[in-house]
Amino acid sequence: MLLDYSGVPVLLVLFVYAIARGWSGGAGTAIQRGAWYVLGTLGPVFLLWFYQWSSFGHPFYPGQHWMPPVQWIESGYQGMTAPQGELLGSLLFDYRYGLFATCPLFLLALISPFLNRGARRVVPTYEFAVLLGIPFTLWLFCGGISYTRLQFNTGLRYLAPVLPFLFVPAAITLMRLPLRMGYLLGVASVALAWCMAMYRDVERGLGILEPVLQVLLGGFQLPVLTVLSRMGPSYGNYFSRGVSPLPLFVLTSAILYCVWSLHLVADRSSRHR
Repeated sequence: MLLDYSGVPVLLVLFVYAIARGWSGGAGTAIQRGAWYVLGTLGPVFLLWFYQWSSFGHPFYPGQHWMPPVQWIESGYQGMTAPQGELLGSLLFDYRYGLFATCPLFLLALISPFLNRGARRVVPTYEFAVLLGIPFTLWLFCGGISYTRLQFNTGLRYLAPVLPFLFVPAAITLMRLPLRMGYLLGVASVALAWCMAMYRDVERGLGILEPVLQVLLGGFQLPVLTVLSRMGPSYGNYFSRGVSPLPLFVLTSAILYCVWSLHLVADRSSRHR
């Protein structure tokens, strides 16, 4: 919440978690834990309110209150409404910025509630509820912000904070799959993420698949080198035909190999002693 009011759903879920964890010790313990949690949040919350007051003259209005007019801002309060069905679906499946379009591996998280139960439970109930509760509440919250539709040119943005919380439920499902299928899904997920990191444009054509197509047809890329190749004559003619990232890949691989080799040598030496 220190950075944005969209942190409110996360704060609320963690507050309920603190109360629930303390409830096993009785109502007094639950209240005590809740009080400590509130006390711990006062610093970031007051700092945000101080920033709002010093910047805009009012501590409590969200930044959207002073935001210049954009499309959809006339709906609800500065574009913020109750969750909208169309937007909720887009946040998950839109081919340009949908959560599951960008990170299809996290579809496995939807199966995890049926696997993390009974004798096969991997994550305790309270923790598992938080891991799914934070993504769910943030999804509902963002589903009521009309101008989240503007993220068509930035890719996954509003739901990016839920990625670490969904990874654990997805991993629970992944570890129950046959080994070969798990490796296949892992390699495909890394390949998709790597393509999106190498080529940054989801606004046209195939959306999320546009980076995959560009990397498959144009080869490995690094955005910083792509920009460098377009800087013009100020950098001479060295980069006029583009810059290959392969030397950097080789250098990085050599550094990693040396690091791990030294680690293995040190480990063997310690065992020998």
